[in-house]
Amino acid sequence: LGRKAPPQECLACESCGRAALFLLEIYAPLDDAAFHRALYVFWCSRCETRVRVLRNQLPRRNDCYPFDDDDDDVPPPPSSHEPSGVCARRFEVVVEAEPPEEDLGRKVVTTSEPRFAPDADLDAETTQEALNDAAGAAQPPDETTLRFLARVAREPAQVLRYHRGGRPLWISPRRRTHRVPPCPRCGGPRAFEFQIMPQLLHFLGVDSDLDPCSLGDLNFGTVLVFTCAASCDVGQDFATEFALVQPPLDDHPQLEPLAFRK
Repeated sequence: LGRKAPPQECLACESCGRAALFLLEIYAPLDDAAFHRALYVFWCSRCETRVRVLRNQLPRRNDCYPFDDDDDDVPPPPSSHEPSGVCARRFEVVVEAEPPEEDLGRKVVTTSEPRFAPDADLDAETTQEALNDAAGAAQPPDETTLRFLARVAREPAQVLRYHRGGRPLWISPRRRTHRVPPCPRCGGPRAFEFQIMPQLLHFLGVDSDLDPCSLGDLNFGTVLVFTCAASCDVGQDFATEFALVQPPLDDHPQLEPLAFRK
């Protein structure tokens, strides 16, 4: 956001030290103290489940951006620190609020294209056969996975869920009890902010001929990101936030086809 690039150590995997690869950026402004605020996600192709999240923010009054939209006195920040040779693809991302529970209905229609109860509590009319077919499982998947499938069925193409201060949508019980460490800068608690959904892998063309950035090793069930609840001041620096990677559902190989059914 500002005129200072993150130091190289912030762009390296905390486990192996290898340079991490850029995955995505989210612009998530808050109040005047964090009027310009961005979160950057990097991943390690060697360690696979190692993800780094950097937070950078500026107050509304700063020397990089105008205070008001019609203020042309402040020049834009220089782009000299942007890395060269970055492989990036352009996508159109539609931002929509999740439908309220009452607008979705609770009845599950069991057809050749199974639909699911929208809430975490599965409707009594949901057949176990439909759930097993959806998950690609011969045996019933666990309750956490069923909740994930039911919620994702609302909008199968979603690539990211954002709800600062909300609750994450776990894909499985694995690593669910992991303790989220406090913010190392201010010592305050971290709160859930967003999660990356596995459908992103499809749109990036991972492990296919459409993958120009060689992201073939990138694989996850979901990536849960927790940030400083106070979004404490970082000055011109970058704060490292916490990311928890849940592995993919290896026992449910048909999850991805379900996610992209029309």
